[in-house]
Amino acid sequence: MALESELEDAFDETMNGTASVSDFIACSLKCVKEHNKPESLAYGFALYSTKLIINYLQIGDFGIAKKLFHNYVDLLLPRAGMHEKTSDVASNALVLGIHAKDQEVCNKIFGKLLGGDDYDVTQINNEILLFNISCYFAIHEDKAALLPAVKQALKRGKRASEFMHDDDFSQYHEDEDFLEVLKE
Repeated sequence: MALESELEDAFDETMNGTASVSDFIACSLKCVKEHNKPESLAYGFALYSTKLIINYLQIGDFGIAKKLFHNYVDLLLPRAGMHEKTSDVASNALVLGIHAKDQEVCNKIFGKLLGGDDYDVTQINNEILLFNISCYFAIHEDKAALLPAVKQALKRGKRASEFMHDDDFSQYHEDEDFLEVLKE
């Protein structure tokens, strides 16, 4: 329990500005190495990484957000494993990859967080992640991948109007196939 509290304290201190992101990363690495069951930290790693990534996305510090993402994917995930909250890391890191125009981040999301060669949009339940995946495919003009992602996002709770009001989809607003998926 001590390591879990230490991780939470490091997160809180980073969020309130009394500690640096480097301090949080150092603490997370210490926790994953010293815990006899690092998989029990998977939720905390995903939750805190997500919240910190969002924080740095909101202030426009993509460099720090990337540092947090790479720490999670490259150093924490291999030891602690996946958790349902990992989809939140993927979702927000996809926003990061899109806004920072960083294909390496996007490739890592699809390769390590979304199943790599086994990626299957129908197995994703997080509607925000599905919406962000749809944005990614729209921006990259990959209609064949876009349509199933939109369909799954709608199935999981997104509204058609959200796709029509987001600029990422503007080039598809008159596309018959896109509009047909939105009507389903």
